[in-house]
Amino acid sequence: MTDAEVKNGKLGSVPCDLAEGGGLYVATSRVKSLRRKYRVDPKEKLLTFGRYPEVSLSEARERRDVGQPHPRVPCIQRPS
Repeated sequence: MTDAEVKNGKLGSVPCDLAEGGGLYVATSRVKSLRRKYRVDPKEKLLTFGRYPEVSLSEARERRDVGQPHPRVPCIQRPS
């Protein structure tokens, strides 16, 4: 998924999702929201990182990799 694809994604009454690996996708029903789907045991969960372009695609990718649910929560460095 590229920034140009997200910018050109049309809003509509039917959600049209632009997907990327790791569960990250852009929901385009009323607003463009960056989200992540994941599973805990058998249940599907959903994290919303924020609206595009307030939250950039690269920031959403970082937060997906670190596991931060909200864009205004600072990334915490985990000890290695």
